[in-house]
Amino acid sequence: MRGVRRIAVRLRRTLAAFTLALLLALVFVTCRGTENKPGPSVAAEHATGSEAAAPDTGIKAVYPSDAGTPDPLAQRLCDALHTLPQTRKAECCGTAGASTLAGECVRVLTVALRAKTVTIEPRHVDRCVEETRRALAGCDWVTPLMPRLPEACRALAGGQLQAGATCRSSLDCRDGLFCRGSSPTTFGVCAEPGGANATCGGPADTLATYVREVDAETRHPECRGFCRGAQCADYIAAGGSCSSDRQCAPGTHCASGRCVAGPLPKIGEPCSGSACAGDAVCSGGKCVALKTAGESCTSPFECEAACTIPPGAKVGTCGPECTNWPAAGYPGGVPAAGRKVPPRKRG
Repeated sequence: MRGVRRIAVRLRRTLAAFTLALLLALVFVTCRGTENKPGPSVAAEHATGSEAAAPDTGIKAVYPSDAGTPDPLAQRLCDALHTLPQTRKAECCGTAGASTLAGECVRVLTVALRAKTVTIEPRHVDRCVEETRRALAGCDWVTPLMPRLPEACRALAGGQLQAGATCRSSLDCRDGLFCRGSSPTTFGVCAEPGGANATCGGPADTLATYVREVDAETRHPECRGFCRGAQCADYIAAGGSCSSDRQCAPGTHCASGRCVAGPLPKIGEPCSGSACAGDAVCSGGKCVALKTAGESCTSPFECEAACTIPPGAKVGTCGPECTNWPAAGYPGGVPAAGRKVPPRKRG
């Protein structure tokens, strides 16, 4: 079950990026050449606890279609996040490089940096680039999905806006705040996480999606507890029923349908009915590391990349696998049979 959950999470993220990309493409075509102006401050509404969002300004993209000359730092970061993985995958698979979301990443990040709603340290971008190149060396990492993001590429954008300020993205807001009411076409307002029964689960965050900010929900939570059925709910205490770790109170995790005290088990620790910390998987009642290329496997959930099982066989081998859908985790590809990565030259 842990393997199923892990793959399901990765697929949900890919589908979320697919959906957002289509929506933003539609907005971009409809509103090309227009620019939305921020609505008035709603600090007073925030102070009274109102759940109302910033005024809807119509079908206009909150990020202008023409951001001007790309910011060099934005270009460097977005190339590492999007262009480099796609280029390396194409090299490994012997295919032509597919289009990426790098251009849109550069556009929205340039807007945010010039508006000074976010800041990014150049040295952190340098480290992200270095770790990405190191992680993409060789071809053993290739799968139909985007490669895992190096730790150095996480949480790079520091929000500068205080509660009550108009925002385009939760990344614009200080840590601990989120951009309430925002969407690709609507400005929001930086606000504290909502209490029980507050509305949650709005559209995907444009900037967070393009800069692959996988920790956005942790740094900028919508709820004091967790979001369930478009409403915030209180965390579940130890002993209560649960279906995922995010529902359980801090310091607990979900195991066998109940929140239990303690952190997620690590490699080598028992994991009956539980997830495992990091990228480890629960196998045979114990947390184990993902298998690397060349190791035997019976399921793709066991491998860092893919598990190739010959027709009629029960056991396969972990290793890279090429496919043209989705291209490096992006929309635009078409379903096709998997394709093995060409053998690498050694020497």
